[in-house]
Amino acid sequence: MPRLHLGMTFSPIKFLDPICIERMTRKHNIDSGLIVEQVSKESHAEKIGIRKGDVIESFNGKHISTTIELESMLIDMCWDHFDQRKKLNTEKDVSVSENI
Repeated sequence: MPRLHLGMTFSPIKFLDPICIERMTRKHNIDSGLIVEQVSKESHAEKIGIRKGDVIESFNGKHISTTIELESMLIDMCWDHFDQRKKLNTEKDVSVSENI
């Protein structure tokens, strides 16, 4: 089964110190999602403009709060494409808040 390479590493907001979460909620109105910690050079993430410090809040319209949730969604997407013999180059909706 094909697996997608994201070219990013993340930190889930829900695992941050409660004071940091409260500060993010007050200042940026964000209380869940994945903080982008690193973006690989020349990756698709870099090419579409995702940068360190951005927050990924949802994927395909579904809110995400852990890397496990994101991986599960991506694996399901790969299986769907594999089962339906579709190309993996289809567009997906990703909600990103810029550098917090």
